[in-house]
Amino acid sequence: MYLASEDEMQIIPEIKYKGTVSKIDTKACTGFIDLHSKRVSFEYPKELPKDQFDILVDSLRNKIQIYLTGSVEMDLESNPRKILVAKVDRDEVLF
Repeated sequence: MYLASEDEMQIIPEIKYKGTVSKIDTKACTGFIDLHSKRVSFEYPKELPKDQFDILVDSLRNKIQIYLTGSVEMDLESNPRKILVAKVDRDEVLF
């Protein structure tokens, strides 16, 4: 692994990812989400509404897929490196 400079990063301002939360650190407001075969870190704001935080915890406990909406830092190969979460949504379930 090497340290990438800011010139090698690309920020996409609005994107939506679907995946399963695999780790949450409530003190640092960070975590990891599994996107198919990749594990990507994310940061959420301390002011994240409780109902959206509960969705994160539910995904971690029950391994359900959710949507994270926000901006993302991409490397030169267009791989997501870190998601800055603006909104958390449940996956649509049809009965």
